[in-house]
Amino acid sequence: SILGVKYTQFIRTDLDYRYYKKTGKIGQIATRLFFGIGIPYGNVKELPFEKSFYVGGANSLRAWKLKTLGPGSYADPTNSNLFERIGDMSFEANIEYRFPLYSFLNGAFFIDAGNVWLIKPNTEFEGGTFKFNNALNEIAIGTGLGVRFDFSFFIVRFDAGIPVKDPAQPENRRWMIKDFSIDRIVGNIGIGYPF
Repeated sequence: SILGVKYTQFIRTDLDYRYYKKTGKIGQIATRLFFGIGIPYGNVKELPFEKSFYVGGANSLRAWKLKTLGPGSYADPTNSNLFERIGDMSFEANIEYRFPLYSFLNGAFFIDAGNVWLIKPNTEFEGGTFKFNNALNEIAIGTGLGVRFDFSFFIVRFDAGIPVKDPAQPENRRWMIKDFSIDRIVGNIGIGYPF
């Protein structure tokens, strides 16, 4: 402690890679890879809430609402989403094709993938601990369409995403392509591009 105040000890690092490529005269492909990990040590057993990782929402996996995915294959048995789902480790991969529609109106088609995991087991989040041999099976995938109102000095964005693979489902039902329904579409509003 410093002057009698207990402080939090942890190490955290993020790696964020982005690549943009023009396609012809009108379009652009934007890609992003993100990996982050935080490790608590010393006088704490878990990362502070505000330093933890999360996925979902307007700038992440857009087929899920903010902080409603993960960790790992955790499935909320009450389906209440009362807890914000966070983790000590995060992986995301995003690709978006951006194209003009009319004047200041642009469109986008996107695919997002990723999840968060816990490093240490937590009985409250069954299936949330990272295990290397199971991580690929716990990657969530979502896709969708978006419109962007480009006013030069700022962009207002509306995205509609739908889960394609949901790791919270039982293993034989994670691929959800056959189960498409309008009520599973998730809408997000954002300012600026997601990446």
